[in-house]
Amino acid sequence: MTSYLWSDAGSGYVLLIEAAVRNHVRPTTMILGSDSRKAWSDLDVLIMQAYEMYKREQCQQCFQPRWLCHNEDPKLQVRIKEDRCFIAAEIEKDKAGRKDEDQHGISIYPEPYHLDGLPLHKLRDSYRQQREAELAEAAEDD
Repeated sequence: MTSYLWSDAGSGYVLLIEAAVRNHVRPTTMILGSDSRKAWSDLDVLIMQAYEMYKREQCQQCFQPRWLCHNEDPKLQVRIKEDRCFIAAEIEKDKAGRKDEDQHGISIYPEPYHLDGLPLHKLRDSYRQQREAELAEAAEDD
């Protein structure tokens, strides 16, 4: 289930689960619109376990999954993208005395992609194997 949460299709559920966490309700309340007064079901527990794994796999530097940003697969590439917020641009222009208008409001963010078009969540298993091999090698060195 955690792998699904990292996929494009699952990303919408992450938002709903986060909303459930913020509002102190069962995840199925947000996902299925079920009654929030009912006791937690096995599905609620499973969803929260997957969400906790999702959060643990998230890199605190770039917020991408660790199995992507720490993956040494040479075919895994990163494209740098821009996102412009025109409201932030106006605020920044006002603060900076309206200098360098073309650069205001632009933030950069990563967009990982695989050269062979492989869905990125498929790299999760290969990363885990890579990490296990690194840990085994480190244990041998000790």
